Amino acid sequence: LRLFKSFHAQPRLAVVTKTLTAASQDLLHFSIVMVSVYVCLAVAAVVLFGEDVEEFSTLDRAAMTCFRVLLGEYDWDQMASVGRVLAGIWLWFFVVIIDLLLLNMVLAILMDAYQV
Repeated sequence: LRLFKSFHAQPRLAVVTKTLTAASQDLLHFSIVMVSVYVCLAVAAVVLFGEDVEEFSTLDRAAMTCFRVLLGEYDWDQMASVGRVLAGIWLWFFVVIIDLLLLNMVLAILMDAYQV
């Protein structure tokens, strides 16, 4: 917190805190949507892969594995052992919704606040 307070002394660094302050309300509301979608996809992963893939056996493990999928680290062979079609649909849905849509919306919110 002190680090961000020290940004006010330097005008170029103050842009960061001003942008985050301007976008804070939108980011809060968006985080509710993002967490809801993320949890729904983690629950779907538990339902689809939980019995056969150890990484998806519980909700907390599925949430961590979904974060690893978000970063691009996943074991396709284990997921495909349940069924290639189901694994492919879930993976594409996760990548499109979380990676492409929701993370780009975060950038759009920040860029909109930056222009203010």
